[in-house]
This record gives sequence, structure tokens and C-alpha cells, in this order.
Amino acid sequence: MRAKGLERSVFTSDLVALGGSPDGVYTVDGQEVEIRQGGAFLKGTPYLYGAWASLALGIERATAAAVVSPSDALRLTSLNPARLLALEDNLEPVPGKSGPFVFFREQAGALRLAGIID
Repeated sequence: MRAKGLERSVFTSDLVALGGSPDGVYTVDGQEVEIRQGGAFLKGTPYLYGAWASLALGIERATAAAVVSPSDALRLTSLNPARLLALEDNLEPVPGKSGPFVFFREQAGALRLAGIID
């Protein structure tokens, strides 16, 4: 964010299907993937398979470490990506349409995931 600034930055995640799974070895598309130390790695290597932590957990960690404020974290995960994809006019809830709503609770200056409603 130092280079691009808050206005031109976004939070994203390449969360893999095994995201949040307990430590262990799993087979995904014929590849053995090892979940260890909060990460997903190709078994027996130091190479990342993909993100293990969800975007919501990333928001929690970034706000807890005071990397960004809670309001900036929400902006980096909603308004900025919508503007980047030219979708900023579609951010209002639409009666009769469904979609996930993600709720956070502010706690000691950090955001904590409170729930998701599909």
C-alpha cells in the first residue's frame, strides 16, 4: 500500500479448497497437499499450494496488527475492488436478490468475523 496508496489498493485471497482444514496431508487434483503451520504446501516441499487463510481471517489479522484501520480494511475488501471492476454502482442490497452478507464485530480496535449469512 505504500506504493499505490489506500485508494488504489485491494485485499484479496487465493484461498484454496482446503482453506481452514486441520493439519494433515490431502489429495487435491492428484497432488498431495500438506496443511501445516497455518499454510497449504505441496507435500514435502516449502512451496505454497495456495492460501489457507480466508479473506475474513486476513482482515482480522491486518486490523489486529494495526496494519490498517477497521474502516480501511472494509474499504480494501469492498469499495476498492468494486471500483477496480467498475461495479461500484452495484453495492447496494437489492430486494429479492440473494447474496452472502459478512458481519464483523469491532473488538479492541480489530475486526473479528461475527458471521456469514447466505
